[in-house]
This record gives sequence, C-alpha cells and structure tokens, in this order.
Amino acid sequence: MGKQAKAKSKSAAISHPVQQCLAIGPFRSVKETLRASDWLAHAGIAYGMRTRMVKVPESFWVYLPPLPSHLAAVRMLHELDRKGIHSHILVSQPGFDNAISLGLYNFPRNAHMRLAQLAEKGVHAREQVRYRSQTRYWLDANLDRPGMLSKLQHKDWKLPGVRVHKLRCAVAPTQALHRTR
Repeated sequence: MGKQAKAKSKSAAISHPVQQCLAIGPFRSVKETLRASDWLAHAGIAYGMRTRMVKVPESFWVYLPPLPSHLAAVRMLHELDRKGIHSHILVSQPGFDNAISLGLYNFPRNAHMRLAQLAEKGVHAREQVRYRSQTRYWLDANLDRPGMLSKLQHKDWKLPGVRVHKLRCAVAPTQALHRTR
C-alpha cells in the first residue's frame, strides 16, 4: 500500500471512529441510576435511561400439595402433629384448597433446611418460589472515543450486580423514506 493510501486509510479511521454501544446496569433505584448518569455526563458520554420490570424472588414457600378433600387434609394435619411437626396451616385459596403450608421463608437456604428436616421425618414437601415485580434501570451509552470502553468496564460502580454489557448498535437509516400516494 502506498503512502497516500495509508494516509487516507488512517485519516478515515480518525475521522470516523467506531461506535460502541453499551448497556450499564441493572440499577435498583432512580437515585443509583442518576449517580451513574452524572458520571457519564461528566465524562462526556451520550446516554439514555430505560426501565424494565423484572420478577425477583420474594419468598420461598414450603408446603404439601392439595389433598383430595378437607377430611384428608385434617387427617394429614393430625399425622404431622404425631410426627412432631406442629408449625403448619391448612390453606384454602384457589388452586391450593386443602394444601398444607409448612413455612414461608425469606432465604432459599432456610426453605431447603426445612425441606430436609421434613424429609427426615418422612414428609415429602414441595417448595415454591413466590415472586414480586420490581423496576430495574439501565443506562444505554454510545461511545465513540477510543479507550472509554476499557475505562467503563473497569469502573467500580460500588453497586452489586451493575455491569457494563456490550450491545449491538442500532443501524441508523441511510436514506430518507419516501412517501407514496
């Protein structure tokens, strides 16, 4: 390649930097997101904020599935008492009529310990994760300066779970659309 071609190639690379698109997050609150967006703005990085609803575990329910009748459920409660299992409640709600609740736990480890204790006594219970919806926040950034990607990837956001993810950039239209009559 001649000197002129190299110079043109080099100037084209300098004048048209490669765009990199990123998603930074997830953030758990608007306050966390605003702190991060302030940092991006101060660094001269273009960004936009978006939200997304996600399901997060709220509790872990240990239970016996619905029994065929109320009488069968009452018999099972007596059987549980006989085995020394006294913490239980008969459930009556759609889809779980005659089920027996054996505990609701905040942490999966505690639910698993309860399941193991019950299994030692010959009771084969089930676990169901209960979820709630929560909003998560993301910052979508467009980088056009070399070196910024590495700086962002190594930044300590001081927030658990916040990461920088590379995205495929949306392709901008190259031509205006023509209306047809």
